[in-house]
Order: sequence, then structure tokens, then C-alpha cells
Amino acid sequence: QTTSTLNMNVLGVYTITYNVCDAANNCVTLIRTVRVVDKTAPVIVLIGDNPIEINRYSNYQEPGFVVNDNYYAQSTFNVNVNTTEIINHIPGLYYVRYNTMDGSNNFAEEVTRLVRVVEVTTGINEIKKANGISTYPNPVENGELHIISTQTNISKVELVDLLGKLIYVATDINKKDYHIKTDKTKNGIYFVAVTTSDGKQSVQKISIK
Repeated sequence: QTTSTLNMNVLGVYTITYNVCDAANNCVTLIRTVRVVDKTAPVIVLIGDNPIEINRYSNYQEPGFVVNDNYYAQSTFNVNVNTTEIINHIPGLYYVRYNTMDGSNNFAEEVTRLVRVVEVTTGINEIKKANGISTYPNPVENGELHIISTQTNISKVELVDLLGKLIYVATDINKKDYHIKTDKTKNGIYFVAVTTSDGKQSVQKISIK
């Protein structure tokens, strides 16, 4: 005879009891302990744009997120949203990082949202005046992107895709014009981050076709 309190749908510790008797009514009882555990990590899903743009000097407003889990309810999760990397008075690319774990200490894979802090401008001429960096052509259709600084020398150039993946980087450039070959780069939208020798950074959105 077997009796059990086991419920596979609810986490916990359960017992299964086994009772056996022979023809002479000699009986033995054994107890098995069963632990129902959760080893599946939760998944963080972002709501809203990724990447997202905010104007220089503006505060970052979190668009939101949800946590999907095989057992624990959404309301039980405490998600750590780390925005400390954002410097809203310096144009550039920054990350918001999301982390959480469930009640069984299963950690979710970290999720990031790319934040682009941009100058508040009204046109191309004002963009050039504001940061001294121009990029052309846009869209890039001839396989080469030109970057020119009208002020200080360019020290670093980065090409980043919409997922925040670094596609290209060049350092120690130390000149006012630079070219990036794009003939082997996939078509799409990218960010070009240009750092000058005085430590200032300009970020512009380009299209490669």
C-alpha cells in the first residue's frame, strides 16, 4: 500500500509512504522524501523602445518591463534597474541594466536597454555648430563613411548597432578627418560615436545601405 502527499505543481517537501505485509502479517513501512524544486530562471522582457533616445539634460524615464516565470507571480519579483551609467549632460551611448531572481534563487539573464543622450537641435547646421562633428553621406550607399571634425582632432570612433553591439572601433586617430569602410557592414541603422582629443563625444544616427 502506498500513500503520498506529493503535489508536483507546488514547490515543497513531500513524503511517499510504502507499507508492505507478508502472509504472516509481518509488516514494514518505508518513507521516501521528495522535494519539488524550481530550477528554471525567470526572463525579463522590456517594454518600449530599445534603443531609446533622450535629450541632453533630460531625466531618463523608465518605459517599463515584465518578468515571465514558470512558477512565481509577477508581483513577487524585485527587479534591480541600474541607471547609474547614464550621464544626461554628456551626449553619448549608455546602458540601463536589469537584474532579478525568483524565490528559488534562480537568477535571470541580465537585460540591457541602450540609451542615447542627444543634443537638442533644430537642424544640421546647428548640429555641426554644437559639436563640430559632421558625418556624410547619410545614408551611406558608397561603402565609405566620412567623419570630419571642424574643431579638435578625432581620437576615437565607434560604430554601434541598434542592439548596442560594438561593430567597429578605432583609437589613437589624432586627426580631423577619418573614413570607415562599410562595404562589408550589414545594411541597417547604426550609431557613430566620435570622441575628440578634448574628451567630448558626439553621437549620430546613420543608415547603411
